[in-house]
Amino acid sequence: MRRLIPLLVLPVLLAMACKPAAEPAGADRSFFPVAEGDWWLYSRETICLSSDSMPWEEGEDMVRVLGEDPEQEGVYLFEQTSTRWLVMGEREETSTLVDTLMYLVAGDSVVFLGETGGGQQGEVFLHLPLEEGQAWGSWAVASLERELDVPAGRFGSCAELQREYEGSMSHWYYCMGIGLVEMAIPELSFGDGSSYSIRKTLVGSSRIR
Repeated sequence: MRRLIPLLVLPVLLAMACKPAAEPAGADRSFFPVAEGDWWLYSRETICLSSDSMPWEEGEDMVRVLGEDPEQEGVYLFEQTSTRWLVMGEREETSTLVDTLMYLVAGDSVVFLGETGGGQQGEVFLHLPLEEGQAWGSWAVASLERELDVPAGRFGSCAELQREYEGSMSHWYYCMGIGLVEMAIPELSFGDGSSYSIRKTLVGSSRIR
């Protein structure tokens, strides 16, 4: 049976040893910037490990800050445009899906509220300020000193958050002044014996100068 993986994220890590370190634009050094007009472009990739590491899904996500909801203080709207050209191991015509996502950005946390119209408070993605060893819900801060080398550049002193997902561990990397730079699930297994790896990697952003 063919399985469509819940696309949390995906990248294509390119090794560029001589790539200069990327620097955030402007003075905002937060892990979750919300300046209106800011954008992030991510590559997405899912590999089917149980089928000789066959590429399963490929695409990209463009995420853009629309601004603060005028009717809900602290709630910010993000437009996510998801494009796919490989679905369930088969090439197809490029498809695009546009969603509006909501996040509550409070003084000490970032909470995902879902899509516009949902209004239900979801899980806390970030509990600020981040501290190594800190834990909440299914999340834990593994490090504040990770170095990343992705298509968008080289980044240092990034936070690595770990989260239990469907019995597997996912890794989320946030860099100050940039936001989410990478997400990876090394192995996600299902009851039918299939398993997948999922990655999402930053390709470019208005936050990088």
